Amino acid sequence: MEYKRTTLWIFFKKALRHAWILVYGVLWSLFGSAVRIRDNFLPEHWKEELQTHRLLSAIPPISWQVWIIGLLVLLFVAIVRSALIQIHESEKGYFDAQDELAKLKGVAPSIELSIKEILQRPSFETHAYWNRDMFLRVTANLASPQTQDVEYQLAVILRGKTITADWLQDVDQWCRTEIVRNPNPFSSRDDNECYLVDELPTHLEQGIKVDGWLHFRTTAGLSDGKLGECSLRLIARSSNGASHYDMPEGSFPIIPRGWKMIRKEQATEYAMRSSTTPQPPPI
Repeated sequence: MEYKRTTLWIFFKKALRHAWILVYGVLWSLFGSAVRIRDNFLPEHWKEELQTHRLLSAIPPISWQVWIIGLLVLLFVAIVRSALIQIHESEKGYFDAQDELAKLKGVAPSIELSIKEILQRPSFETHAYWNRDMFLRVTANLASPQTQDVEYQLAVILRGKTITADWLQDVDQWCRTEIVRNPNPFSSRDDNECYLVDELPTHLEQGIKVDGWLHFRTTAGLSDGKLGECSLRLIARSSNGASHYDMPEGSFPIIPRGWKMIRKEQATEYAMRSSTTPQPPPI
């Protein structure tokens, strides 16, 4: 709903557009000029007849000062009445907009989710090898409502048992690098280029498809063999509902193939150990 700023000119224009003020102004002008019209413009026999009527003969002559004061009183009443009407319209528009916004916020979100890529590794930082770090590249497209703030959850399902993964909002501390397998372990290693990754936004807008990474960590002791038997469910949840995306068992890679995720400081340290490229990689 679009609102326009009300200026003083627009306010007076709305205040004086009421037909009743014009009618009352004309009647007041006729009332104030009744004696003058009777005494100056009517024939003598009409004057004698009008003077015999008690109502018309009781009308006092009104000066131009009293006439102007009467018009100003009408103008003041019109301004006050118009102000009350405009305030009522503004309040009605505001509360209608609030009700419409509340209805939109109450609608369960409809979000199209799709997992494009999964990279997983043992969680060495927790000193527990069976803890897994799972990085998901996800696209999200909000179908309804117009905007929605969500939080993401990942459920790892193993033989009907749901294992909840912790959502770690630290994607900005990681980068991805290509895995190079050198057949000669004693040869010098060149640095792999590292690339920054962006986190999937939590604020979604209707019709704007976003792409980004999510980082989850499981602490249930999943080995590579057990992880291959799991299915995944990615959930985007808001206060009004949730949407989800399922990946069946065996549809995501267990052994890293071409890429892996490393921390930014590890990428710098690895680059400093290189003999051919002493500078950090272009992250």
